[in-house]
Amino acid sequence: MSSDGYQRDAAIEWLRDIFDADVTRLLLSVLIILSVLPFPQLDRYAFFFFGIFAIEWMLRLAILRHELRHRSWSRVEIVLLFFDLLATLSFLPLQALFGSRFLRLLRLSRMVMLLSYWRAVVKEIWIILLKRERRYQLIFVGSLVVIVTFVSAILLSYFSQQGIDFNEDGNPHNETFFTALWWSFRQLQDPGNLVKNPTMSLAFFFSLGLTVAGVFIIAFVIGIGASIVEELVHLGRERRLGMRNHSVIGNLGPHSRQLVEELVSYYAKSFRSARIATMGAAAQRYSFMYQDRLRRIRYRQGKPLSAHDLSRVDADRARRVILLGKQSDPSSDSEVVSQILSVREANPKCWIYAELFRGDNVGAALGAGGGQTVPVLAYRFVALLLADLLAFPDLEAIYKQLLSSDGNEIYTAVFGHGQLEHRSPPTARIPPFGELMERSHHVRDVVLLGYLVDDPARPEGFRHVLNPGAADNAEWPAVPDVSTLRGFFGLATNFEQLKSLVEDLSDVAGAEPPPRGGRVPRFSLRTTARVVDRLLICGFHEGIVDFCRQVVQFFPGVKIYLMVPTRALSRQVLDTFAARSGEADGDALGHDKTPRIGFVVDREGGSDGGGRVVCQQLLEEQRAVERPRGRQLGRVEVMVGDWSHLNTMQAQPEHEYVLREMDAVLLTYTDGEQDADARTALGLFKLVQLETSDPDMLPDDLHVLCEVQSSEKAQLLERRFRQRREPRPGGSVTWTTIIAAEHMRNAFLAQGVFVPGISSIYSELLCNPGYELCQLEVHAVDAEALAASNEDLDFGQLLAELYQRERLILIAVELEDDDGHRQVVVNPPVRSHEYRFPAAALRSVFAVGDIELLSTRGALPIGRALEPDDEDSDDDGDEDDDDEGDEGAALDEREEAR
Repeated sequence: MSSDGYQRDAAIEWLRDIFDADVTRLLLSVLIILSVLPFPQLDRYAFFFFGIFAIEWMLRLAILRHELRHRSWSRVEIVLLFFDLLATLSFLPLQALFGSRFLRLLRLSRMVMLLSYWRAVVKEIWIILLKRERRYQLIFVGSLVVIVTFVSAILLSYFSQQGIDFNEDGNPHNETFFTALWWSFRQLQDPGNLVKNPTMSLAFFFSLGLTVAGVFIIAFVIGIGASIVEELVHLGRERRLGMRNHSVIGNLGPHSRQLVEELVSYYAKSFRSARIATMGAAAQRYSFMYQDRLRRIRYRQGKPLSAHDLSRVDADRARRVILLGKQSDPSSDSEVVSQILSVREANPKCWIYAELFRGDNVGAALGAGGGQTVPVLAYRFVALLLADLLAFPDLEAIYKQLLSSDGNEIYTAVFGHGQLEHRSPPTARIPPFGELMERSHHVRDVVLLGYLVDDPARPEGFRHVLNPGAADNAEWPAVPDVSTLRGFFGLATNFEQLKSLVEDLSDVAGAEPPPRGGRVPRFSLRTTARVVDRLLICGFHEGIVDFCRQVVQFFPGVKIYLMVPTRALSRQVLDTFAARSGEADGDALGHDKTPRIGFVVDREGGSDGGGRVVCQQLLEEQRAVERPRGRQLGRVEVMVGDWSHLNTMQAQPEHEYVLREMDAVLLTYTDGEQDADARTALGLFKLVQLETSDPDMLPDDLHVLCEVQSSEKAQLLERRFRQRREPRPGGSVTWTTIIAAEHMRNAFLAQGVFVPGISSIYSELLCNPGYELCQLEVHAVDAEALAASNEDLDFGQLLAELYQRERLILIAVELEDDDGHRQVVVNPPVRSHEYRFPAAALRSVFAVGDIELLSTRGALPIGRALEPDDEDSDDDGDEDDDDEGDEGAALDEREEAR
């Protein structure tokens, strides 16, 4: 589609939204009523009415022409538009040709337009009144009124009517039948028409009887009217919303607040109003939807499995449909797959984002939805994030910004998709990725992470290439093949920055490279205070399997102690590990670098009902159903115990478990408990109590991770344990990382919906091996040199140098001020005061790199030293060879020790 066609379609959709708005319809209705009033004073505003209605008519004509091109027009619309033209012309001074009365009669044709504006309500009222039971009620009331008034008039005619002034004209001698009939009807419908002279006369008794009967009839009519209004309100909820090209969220729940807020924020960052319709099981809107920024979100009760419920939220005209899962429901994935079938039947062209909890159900979801169906394993991403935070605790600040709408996020710009639908891939050769990344940040404040290439096998139709050219891979070189190029992805404040970069790609590529400053220090890979050899996990849910699979890859040889409260749950844990042996979740999401991990389950692990699981890397020729025989990566010891009791947490000799020997502890929730976070919070406070009462029972540098479901509970615990991240008097650090599972899950969902292809990108960033987000600290020798220098560094200089030297993509820097407070700065703009900083303030950097490659170097520095005689030492070949031999020997010693 051309640029003009895309803009024209967008303008027509915008006009439809304007005319469908209640405010517009109400304003036009008021103007129509004013224009037909028979007041001479209104004639002076004839040109005003003509201008307003002429503009409306031309805009409606443009919409009709667009519908004619798409063959979706209606004959009724054409007839209404013709009469609307006649009514609009009637406001012109054409009295010489036509009479003024005839022109005013033409204006009455606009009353038909008035009915068309509210045709949905008029149609519903008509349907309610024509119902069989309602029709009988109305006929009964009308018949009762007619019979009572007629009988009363007959009786008054038979008896003496003298002295009764029926029509109150001062003449009491009114003996006509119709006068008595009208008097009886007035007495029946209005108690205020009682006779004024309360004498014991015939008129008094008739007036009193008719008034009492009328009270009962009016009460009956009020009841019918109330039921009609109630049914009208119900039908209003069943009515279509009248939305187009919007987002539909199905299975909305009371914990979906974060998702809706993030989607609204993403719309705002793209300078668009939020167009979201939601559907949930509750009869009324959830309480969080009454907030100011969420009040415009539409809500309907229903299920995405029903075609009728889908039509109520205009799913057939939606741009995307989001199907949420329910973690506590074991059949959640099966229900979501069934809902995908219903949505695809209603809308063959929309994007479907389905939340799944098991990776082996991805294929079924793709089969049900076909193209433009994107499964999102947000539950798995939270588990992978926990594993990353176990290895790199400081990454918490980075991910909190990347996974929220505040600050910088990862965006994708896809040619021929969304706002770039009218754009085609470039035809000219693109500079190498390193040069393009450096200039992109200097010109557009965007940190490019890679490019997108064609891949019809993926749900989105493309795949990502992260850090191209870093591993000298001939398949994904630093200079992409423009014939397969589909777009770019990178770190930016909003999508508009990346969009402008892609639209002006030739100008950015041809820009002058930014100037470079002084020397950049060397860096070393930073992990936790000590390598995790023993890990305690308290609690279990489905995501713990993904967490363990990732931990054994980060720390080969680790021994994991998994504590669950009951024997029944321990058997369930072993069954879950056995069922998920050999899964390849990464392949389903478009990231095929994740090795398959097999689980060998031993159910005779102890007399307490526990067991053990051996984690092994599967060989390429093995299948998931075979017994794994690859390299052993770790072991999971399943124990039964309550971690809210100190004695159980401190030691279990049968499993050779001692809390004092643990390097890290993960406290998490357990599926199925009424208050999933209660036991987790209690266990965390028990650890604090043990640290205070008997500090020798805990290691000095214990890393405690706490995963809770509730966001509110996470905020309370975060404020309570924030000070535990400060150094102790002995110099060690006790880390307490608190993660809200629901918050992070909704954050992953929001980005998976708003950013095409982001799921596969995070799948690689959070998985090991591959390219991950890691932290590197300034080498000790260079830190001393930086402290003594007065030089400045800037973010762009670090970005260019790290990529040129080590093929690392810089994401953020950690700076320390004079008071010792550290601050993490993510992708600072070139013109911000944080872009340039004193070199002495630099403590570490966060970059995308290969952790396995960096780990093989251990504590060896990355880069060149900042020694004054560095250039002289380069000329001495023998010295370099000796250093290289020393480094190789040190590496061999570490490998042998491990």
